[in-house]
Amino acid sequence: MIFPSSFIDKVREANNIVDIVMSHTQLRRSGGSRFVGLCPFHMEKTPSFSVNEDKQMYHCFGCKKAGNIFHFLESAQGLNFPEAVEFLAQRAGIPLPKKDPLNSFSTKNKGSADSTQDSKHTLYHINQLALEFFTTQIQKKPPHVVNYLKERGLNEETTTRFHIGYSPNDWEALTHHLLKLSVPHSSAEALGLIRSRKSNNNSHSKSTPEDYYDVFRDRLMFPIILPTGKIVGFGGRVFDPNAQPKYLNSPESEVFHKGKTLYGLNESAKHIRQEDRVIVVEGYMDFLQLFQSGFKAVVATLGTALTQEHARLLKRYTKNIFVVFDGDEAGQTAMERSLPLLLSQNLIPKGLRLPEKLDPDDFLRKYGKQNLEKQLRSAPELFLLVLDQFLLGFRGQSAEKINLLDKISPILLACADKRLQHFYVSELAEKIGETPAWVKQCIATDLSGAKNSPQMTPIVTKTAPELPQNPKETVVTKVSLMGAPTSELYLINMALVKEEYFHRILNEDVLDQLSHEGVKQVFLRAQQLLGQNFSKFDRLGSDLIGEVHPQEPLCLHLKPPLLEIKEPDATKLITDCIKKVKEARLRLQAKTLRSNLRGQNSLDQQEDLERIMNIHRDRHLLNKNLESKKANNGEQNND
Repeated sequence: MIFPSSFIDKVREANNIVDIVMSHTQLRRSGGSRFVGLCPFHMEKTPSFSVNEDKQMYHCFGCKKAGNIFHFLESAQGLNFPEAVEFLAQRAGIPLPKKDPLNSFSTKNKGSADSTQDSKHTLYHINQLALEFFTTQIQKKPPHVVNYLKERGLNEETTTRFHIGYSPNDWEALTHHLLKLSVPHSSAEALGLIRSRKSNNNSHSKSTPEDYYDVFRDRLMFPIILPTGKIVGFGGRVFDPNAQPKYLNSPESEVFHKGKTLYGLNESAKHIRQEDRVIVVEGYMDFLQLFQSGFKAVVATLGTALTQEHARLLKRYTKNIFVVFDGDEAGQTAMERSLPLLLSQNLIPKGLRLPEKLDPDDFLRKYGKQNLEKQLRSAPELFLLVLDQFLLGFRGQSAEKINLLDKISPILLACADKRLQHFYVSELAEKIGETPAWVKQCIATDLSGAKNSPQMTPIVTKTAPELPQNPKETVVTKVSLMGAPTSELYLINMALVKEEYFHRILNEDVLDQLSHEGVKQVFLRAQQLLGQNFSKFDRLGSDLIGEVHPQEPLCLHLKPPLLEIKEPDATKLITDCIKKVKEARLRLQAKTLRSNLRGQNSLDQQEDLERIMNIHRDRHLLNKNLESKKANNGEQNND
């Protein structure tokens, strides 16, 4: 979705970056409007993360991450820009700039992009209503639910944090609840919350509330929540160990896609960023037990194997993946199938095979947190784990080698990192007693026997380029600040320290003399923003930071010495930088003229020599004016 700039500005004004950052890391005030704390994006012991409340910007001196409130949410929670805007709007209670169906279920229009979006918001809201119903039911503390939670070791803090609920053992409890709220039964049915009693033969007759029944009955309910806070579905677990199915998930819908969603990511995203790793498990209980025990950088799949979309989603947060599936045969198969998908996304997967065919929940409760952490620290790369599995019973016969290569080739060919691919080939060659060159040659031959390029280009698992999540999103070309002279970077940063400095620099007619096109574009964009009254001066840096790459050069004013600079040092620095910019311009002009002297006739040479003399005169006047300004500033300071 594309939001108008006025709406984006309204959302930003209604939120404070300090509040958002403090939900991810602890901050303390460090004078004025500056806050410092441990960086939420990398592990550190000494605080290097700084937030400027006035300018609504953050910057880390360690990992160099910087930006405004939207960039923080994009980095910390893996949201794209529209999702970050929508998240902040919802947080501030600002309705989206369009018809909002959350307060009404009367929307009937179909066929347009807006009506599709409205339909999604309606479904999100129905799921929210269902969640409130389920959590209300668990608050009644049914004895068998309380006993089950105690037996599984889930405390009240965990059940509250993850909004775990209960669907009563009643065929129509939720159906009647939604009826009272005027929820369309067709929408609730699309979400898999209720189901029609009618047979297909009678599907065209008019439905009544009595024609529907609850899908989830007498189950522990796990809401599936996106990092944006939207509820897309539910998982329900039975209490009777003999009942089937043990787990029942919401069906695929307009808002829920199991292959693109990971359970718990809404709570674990910030921890994954900070620890730079993620543990991937298979079930709700595995996730909850690990998170409760302190393994907070964890997510769970939803009854499906890892998919390409899962791998892309994880890539937003970290490259280091620990796959910890059940120790049974199904878990091992799932690990094997996940390997090429993870390698194709340039991720570094490790695997943990739990003993005694235990699942992570059982292992943790039996052996404890320290043992699991020890297992994780020594976990081998997933490729080596899968290779050892393939080599069980291997005796080195020729036919066995061929069969092994047929199984392992798709995995190696999927590996996007050619360096990693090289090491895996060497490992495989050593295991089967062949040379790496021979293995590489065999792998470069596909199953049909046709020769491919000897460069081992991945051909089995092909990944399409990542496209914007919304087709209306446009790709913004950022202004490059690479290679900008220090004097010009100091000028643009000093211009962001005080509005007085900004106008002082512009009044020096220095823009046309800037050598770096990127710095010039940033100055012009800043003029445009202020001229449109689009941004208050304090937020100017916050507006500009999203338009440049890299961002670090535009953050010099957020750290010493510019952060603490006072008069007359500020004036001296601005004057010195302007002098360097103008001198550099004059030197370049003189150099260009001198290079043109060769091969010219005497008349043209004379004209260029005169121009060079004029440039030397201008440089002399520039130095003289600078000394005069410094003297005047000194007199003013003495006065």
